[in-house]
Amino acid sequence: PTPVRPSEAKANGTDWFGSIKAFVTAVFSDYDKFVVEAEDRSSAIVVSPLEGQSLEIGNEVIVTGVVRADGTLKLAEVSLTGTTKELGPLAVNNRDIIGAVGNPGQANLGLLLSTYGKVVSEPVVLEDGSTRFHITDGSAAPGGPMIKVSKPLEVPPLLFEDDFTGEMKAEWQDQGGSAFVENNMLTSSATSRTVVSSPSYLRDVRLEADVIDNRGQVGFIFRFKDVGNFIMGNFLPNDTSIYFHERLDGQWGPQLGKVYDVELIGPLHITGESYGALITFTVTDGTNTYTTSMTATTLLGAGLYGLYMGVGVSAQTYVDNFELYGSPPVDMPQDVVQVAIPASVTGAPSVVEGDYVKVTGIADSGLTVEGNVRAVMIRRADDLAQVGP
Repeated sequence: PTPVRPSEAKANGTDWFGSIKAFVTAVFSDYDKFVVEAEDRSSAIVVSPLEGQSLEIGNEVIVTGVVRADGTLKLAEVSLTGTTKELGPLAVNNRDIIGAVGNPGQANLGLLLSTYGKVVSEPVVLEDGSTRFHITDGSAAPGGPMIKVSKPLEVPPLLFEDDFTGEMKAEWQDQGGSAFVENNMLTSSATSRTVVSSPSYLRDVRLEADVIDNRGQVGFIFRFKDVGNFIMGNFLPNDTSIYFHERLDGQWGPQLGKVYDVELIGPLHITGESYGALITFTVTDGTNTYTTSMTATTLLGAGLYGLYMGVGVSAQTYVDNFELYGSPPVDMPQDVVQVAIPASVTGAPSVVEGDYVKVTGIADSGLTVEGNVRAVMIRRADDLAQVGP
């Protein structure tokens, strides 16, 4: 097919198949994608998968593929024309960077841009391995909606605890309807998913609990969205095993990270940790300790956390001294721009809150706990420059 511009390809709509002739402006190996832009810098399109292509910024290419519903191109074939030209960025203010539905601004998703701003949050490493912080130049209207962004800490604070004296605290939600307090311990008359509803959604947490009777299954709930979407770390005494079970769209997947021959006696202590994509579950009786882990691929964002309990062959499960440690998300005005530094980009200057920076990169949508935010993803270290303290 005769090659067209990125804007024409997008205008043809979802499932259009054809070729685009444009220049490579970014290669993001971390995300298995690259970006091509029209020579006049009027439009751009994100292309994936990269599939090991040896592309460099400035290559003119002809890419052939199918336009997806999100406006990106599913690559079928790519070829070099032999022409090389590195396009310069369009200078814009923060307001004119569009990153997600609900943000005003120009239709420049995927374009190579440059913008300035004051750093308003300390850099943090998020679950995709990127380092992210936020800037603003004051151009967007103040007083808009807030978003929630993650702020991981090395030693997260204790956010919630319950020793079940008398009754369950009000923050619990019993999704199974069978949990109750008996002898100042939490137990269940049937399978119960009991989650903490406050504080609000969290991503990175540490969970602790004592298991007084281990004849029934017991474990933690991670990243609970609803009864059809969560991750469970479980100890099953009858099977002498620990494992993870991921529930997506109401369906149980296979047991993950299963550890067999888990031989434990007496009261137990269970620990769960959820940091980025890595989730771990540990069971110990003080003498023997067993740990399993999994790498989440779908439930990567924030959720609720709690306990999973089931009735055993001869007894109920009893849990005491539940503790949840975590870093609550931080409220941030939605008019900020999120600056994303992929894990593969090294040597970028360090910034702190209060610095003024110039950022060059690809207009993108931000990664947040809740809400939408404009974003710029840099391609190399010199895309980020300090212009003032």
